[in-house]
Amino acid sequence: MGRPIAIDGESCDRVLAKDRAEFVRIMRALNRLITRIRKYEPKANLYVEDCGNMCLMVGDSHDGYRERMRQDLVACTITVPHCGGGGW
Repeated sequence: MGRPIAIDGESCDRVLAKDRAEFVRIMRALNRLITRIRKYEPKANLYVEDCGNMCLMVGDSHDGYRERMRQDLVACTITVPHCGGGGW
């Protein structure tokens, strides 16, 4: 793993190396889980809502011309405090 990137001039060194390593370990485990689920549900993915809900989806989160929300495709939801969605 290379040196973490800095965002908006903030130093990523402010987060302890052991905590960064744990974050990477958890994200890799999550990736393994999604890969396993995709073997039987090929369109499975994660979607993070602005409110911090992380959703395990069994298809795209939005559909069609008007970007209709596909909440019917949510398989499981968990609220992750201090987390939000949206583009950068």
